[in-house]
Amino acid sequence: MTKSDIKTALAESDRPVMSVAHLTDALPASHVTIRNYCLALAEAGELETVKIGKATAFYLPESHTESEPTDPEKAKA
Repeated sequence: MTKSDIKTALAESDRPVMSVAHLTDALPASHVTIRNYCLALAEAGELETVKIGKATAFYLPESHTESEPTDPEKAKA
């Protein structure tokens, strides 16, 4: 399990944000490992955080979620 796996799980999730508990259910790593990776990614600016009650949820910043057009004709528009 890598930090990239966390970003992939967030990108592929139907949820707009995911808590460490949700990520732990989705990934083969411990709660502590996922929490530490998420905090490191957030500190590096690769994830954003939002408080939901007592929990912290993580999400990808808009710059990581915008997709590039794959059709060259759309890219010209």
